[in-house]
Amino acid sequence: MLNEAELTRDGTNPKPNSDRLILLADDEPMLRSVLSEFIETIPGFIVAEANDGVEALDYIRHNDVDILLSDMSMPRMGLDELLEVVTREFPLIAVIGTSGFSDFDDTKRLLLAGAQDFLPKPLNLNNLEHTLNFIFARGDILAMASEAFGSESLELRNGGSDSFQKIEAKLNCLPGARGLLMRHASRTAALAGLVYGDESPADLAELRLASLLHEIGSTTRYLTTIAEPRGLLPQELAFVRAQFCVGARLVEKALPERKASAIISEHPNWITMESPSGNEGEGDQELSRRLGILNAVDALAHSRADRGGLSKEDTRRAMDGLYQQTRADALLQALDLWPVIEEFYAESWQAG
Repeated sequence: MLNEAELTRDGTNPKPNSDRLILLADDEPMLRSVLSEFIETIPGFIVAEANDGVEALDYIRHNDVDILLSDMSMPRMGLDELLEVVTREFPLIAVIGTSGFSDFDDTKRLLLAGAQDFLPKPLNLNNLEHTLNFIFARGDILAMASEAFGSESLELRNGGSDSFQKIEAKLNCLPGARGLLMRHASRTAALAGLVYGDESPADLAELRLASLLHEIGSTTRYLTTIAEPRGLLPQELAFVRAQFCVGARLVEKALPERKASAIISEHPNWITMESPSGNEGEGDQELSRRLGILNAVDALAHSRADRGGLSKEDTRRAMDGLYQQTRADALLQALDLWPVIEEFYAESWQAG
């Protein structure tokens, strides 16, 4: 464990290039000690500690912190106030909130304010390790996307197939529940190319890019929530929508000239979206609507973190049932294209 005297911006005992510095802010010394010892067993991470938000902010202003892992309620300055300063002054620091007394409203508020994840107490150490590793893995993925599609390029206009494949391969290497979620995103992007292949190359590329990255903001609590074998409560649905704002925010930072972030942030509202009438500015909404449709199709048809795979007959019945419940005209597009969708999933259905 390092203190401020051992690790400073002036070059005194700088951290190795491969190490990531995590600042652990919590007013419980025993918990800090246990977490610090655990984190330092994870290759590539070193830890510093702060007793409250004031100490944490002072440390951040004098050291190169990569991740702030902070309790919500602390003396002198809690995470809400600390997060406001950190997101404004140190936007590259990834913030993870923790609490033993939080509800979905607290979590949603933190995510919308700039936090990248939330872990309920008592902390599950496996979840903590997966979260820390995922934050940097998705940073690498977003960097790849930025390099390939960060500007209006010939590669994007031509579809950028090689770059899509490289990003997809990186996504598909992720383990656990997040790996399942990213493979869902890869299938959604592939399905976009089949279902909407007659779109303009530029719009199709934007839709594929958004489809590929639409789960990049996934949080540990989101994964836990959607794994529940039941319908989600209204406050849980609101929280699920908030986590897509995390993804949209991260994609916007990496790809400020792309439409992907706008498509991602709006796609959970696809059921209430109507087909555009041709007015200027409605193109992005149509792409969001299509991402929502594709996301719903794959969620029904294939295994994800929150549900098992269905047979093709069950999937069709589920699609019909969803239309009967929502009467969403947008869903008719997917139903009309059912032969294409069925062919896309034929291999996995046969394997099942």
